[in-house]
Amino acid sequence: METKPSTTYLISKEEYEAWTGAWEALKFTTQPFDFFERNGHLQSAAVLESTFVTYLVSTTGATTIKIRFGFNPLTKSFEIILFGTDHSGLVLTPYYVPGRKKYFKEVSKSDVALTEGGRVPKELVETWKNNWKEKGSTGTITSEDFMNAYGFTRGYNYAYKEFIETLFKSDTTPNVNIVFVLHEYLAADAASVEELSNTFGILLEGQKAKDPSTITSPDDDEDDDDDDSDEDYYDLSAPCPKTC
Repeated sequence: METKPSTTYLISKEEYEAWTGAWEALKFTTQPFDFFERNGHLQSAAVLESTFVTYLVSTTGATTIKIRFGFNPLTKSFEIILFGTDHSGLVLTPYYVPGRKKYFKEVSKSDVALTEGGRVPKELVETWKNNWKEKGSTGTITSEDFMNAYGFTRGYNYAYKEFIETLFKSDTTPNVNIVFVLHEYLAADAASVEELSNTFGILLEGQKAKDPSTITSPDDDEDDDDDDSDEDYYDLSAPCPKTC
């Protein structure tokens, strides 16, 4: 019998704490973050499948979807973890991990401020995606690229209504691509326009779910640049820290 590729899965609270703790510990290392690459290809996104999107947004009482960054010490891999909480911060869902990852097919060497959560112009999206792609091509992604004004980035928060906005353009529940970007901007202490700062970010993109029979591997190598999707991208302005 044919084995279906693993996709989104659940982890325990203990695994969640271990992975997020391992991620936070990386802020002290000066070594390049080479775990974003696989066979010379840079990771561009993680995919939360439509079935699990439905489960997540259907949770009664949840008001915020939290996306946290984790590091799996066993596989030496960067992981995206999603879960829902209520107004008091009580966790009401399991911890979801998108098992399917997208990579750029090719990585060539070649004053942005975050807005309120909502649609982002495609040209700005491409700028942020290219920043990530170009940084990755040099092999110099480090903990410094995950610093924001509040400290080492542990993740981002979405209000439920903002997360659900990514689903509106589809007749059926879509997959949600969690797209990796790099914001390049002038920090408050910059003394000149040359003193640019970088901070890793994520955008949400609703995309029609693929036929599972066409997915031959949990690692989907399609290049974002070749994607003809007309879906919108959504950004958020609630990094953790500050809003954890």
